[in-house]
Amino acid sequence: MLILGYKKDQISHPLDGFGFLVPEKENRSILGALITSTLFKGRAPEGHHLLTIFIGGGRQPELAELDSDKLLSIAENDLADLIGLSGEAVFKDHIYWPNSIPQYHPEYGKVISVFEEIEKRLKGLHLAGNFRGGISVPDCIKNGLILAEKLAR
Repeated sequence: MLILGYKKDQISHPLDGFGFLVPEKENRSILGALITSTLFKGRAPEGHHLLTIFIGGGRQPELAELDSDKLLSIAENDLADLIGLSGEAVFKDHIYWPNSIPQYHPEYGKVISVFEEIEKRLKGLHLAGNFRGGISVPDCIKNGLILAEKLAR
């Protein structure tokens, strides 16, 4: 994951949303981006954007292991086409999370079956998290509330 800051005049797109995903058929290296400065006030100085860029994942895991300079070059190349980026980042940080987002592969139903069997055998144990029922924070909150209601009954 790269966290990159740019002056607004370096980007031709208005960046007026929360971010974007890049579908595999686009043949890009980045998976998507969050426009952190749009999502959360005060994350970037006036006249700047802060972007969180995701690279690697289940699609191209080898990319996530590249050094920071190579990743920055790859990301900025894609961003030039996608959002009209020009120039260099005024802020940059690289965070390497090798197992940050679980991937629900086609055989994942078998994994869920194992969870269910464990819970059946060990009464009172409940498995919850981004590995089950959705990877997003809203999914985790929703599933946590559902489990809490179930336990309260």
